[in-house]
Amino acid sequence: MTMPTPKGAKIVKLSQPENRRLRWLMKGTSGDVDRETLQCIHVKNGTSFATDGYRLLAAKTVPGLITAGLEYDMVRFDNVPASATVVEAEELSGVFPDIEAIVPKTEPNLQIMVSARMLRETLAGFTGDDDHVILRFWEPTRPFEVCGQVQGADAYALIMPIRMGDPEPEPWRPGPKPPEESQEPEDPEA
Repeated sequence: MTMPTPKGAKIVKLSQPENRRLRWLMKGTSGDVDRETLQCIHVKNGTSFATDGYRLLAAKTVPGLITAGLEYDMVRFDNVPASATVVEAEELSGVFPDIEAIVPKTEPNLQIMVSARMLRETLAGFTGDDDHVILRFWEPTRPFEVCGQVQGADAYALIMPIRMGDPEPEPWRPGPKPPEESQEPEDPEA
């Protein structure tokens, strides 16, 4: 893996919503000093990406990153205090993981809308030794299960989906939209 090359510091101006978005993205970066590229936020085509090799977080790019005049597409932040409106970012050049290779290009088989707050509160309680939970789904209108451990004891949660309207909302995803399925009628003569 090619190590990124530091290219200097940039000043990034942030509104409070941009600050929260940036701090959320930073949760997806790696703390591994041997994987410096994964300590960065990658900015490409109006989207900011962060990955630690186990998850990928993406959001529409914080405008402050665009107006900072980045020469390269990776920035690393040592610290972004919650109240900060101006922060310093270290700009780096290097090779970020191929995001387009891992973001699915097809429509999902199952889509369920749930309360982000409720999901966060539920998952925060699971504290098993291996830090894993199992999510079990049936269909979009049925609850799904979360199975794991809380303080060493087996635990179970059931989360009800939010009833989605008709048509279902189209969630934002990074990269190109999945191809539309052909709506042409089949030729019975073929």
